[in-house]
Amino acid sequence: RGKELPAGYALLRRLKSKLGTGFVDLILGNGLYLNAPFFNLCLGELKSDVLVKTDERGLRIIQDAEGLFVASQRCPRLRHCHGLWG
Repeated sequence: RGKELPAGYALLRRLKSKLGTGFVDLILGNGLYLNAPFFNLCLGELKSDVLVKTDERGLRIIQDAEGLFVASQRCPRLRHCHGLWG
C-alpha cells in the first residue's frame, strides 16, 4: 500500500505545528487527494482551502503560481496579486 497520503498528512501537520493554523491559503493536490480525510485535514485542522486536480487539462493555476514565485523573487516587497485569472 502506498505511503504518499500518510506522508502528506504528516508533513502538513508538522508544518502546522511549526507555522501555525492557516499557514497557507490554498493546498493543491492531485486526484489521489480527493478523499474526506484530506478535506477534513485541510479545511478543519489547517483552515486552508483545497483544490484537487483530477486531470491535466487547465493547469493554469500551476502556471499562475509559478509566475507568482518568479515575481516574488524579482519584487521582494510584493505582498498581494489580484486579477491573475483574467
